[in-house]
Formats: sequence, C-alpha cells, structure tokens
Amino acid sequence: MRTRPSRQSPNLHPADQLRVRYRVRFAKTGLLRCDQPPPTWPLLFERVARRVALPLSMTEGFHPTPRIAFPSALPLGIESLDEVAEIDLCEDLEADELLQRLRGDEQPGLTIHSVEKIRKA
Repeated sequence: MRTRPSRQSPNLHPADQLRVRYRVRFAKTGLLRCDQPPPTWPLLFERVARRVALPLSMTEGFHPTPRIAFPSALPLGIESLDEVAEIDLCEDLEADELLQRLRGDEQPGLTIHSVEKIRKA
C-alpha cells in the first residue's frame, strides 16, 4: 500500500515547541481595505508568513492553524493607517529581522510599520 507524502508546509511547526509572540503594526490601504473581510485577515497574514518562510506556531488539535490574532480589527471597507496583529513564531527572531522579512513580501495595500517582541509577564 502506497502512502501519500505529507503536504504540510515545512515552515509550520507543532504547538509543543518554543512560542514567541510578536506585535506587528501595519496599514491596510487601497483595494486591500475592501478585498478581505476581517475573518479572513489571518489567512492573508498566513500567506505572507509562508512566502517569507516564517516558522509559525500552530494550535493543537485535528486542524491546526497558525497563532495569529487581531486584537482590534476594523470592519470591511475601512482604511486604516495603524492596525495591530499578534503573530506567534516557533523561533526567537530579532524584531528588526522579522520586520525586514515581512516588508520584503510587498503585498499591495499592506504596509508593515513596526514589529516588537512581546515579553511574557
């Protein structure tokens, strides 16, 4: 019996590994503000993270998803110059390195302003 090769992306890691949280400040402008309803924003950031090969931290369970949160998401159609996303990674990167990698993707309408590592309390 043949087994199918795993289709899981090599930059996705199990949830039991290191988890480092980063706060990303960004702007959504142009057509991007009307293109994606707020529930699909994690998918957009997941695609960006995969394109720049970030080691995303995943949730546990049968359908693991990347740990990406938007504490104060705006509704569809609203242009924003300062929004926040929190992304958990399995690797301890410098904030400047993560900022350069995210800016390197050049997603139209998405401008990354800053990245800061969130310290655990």
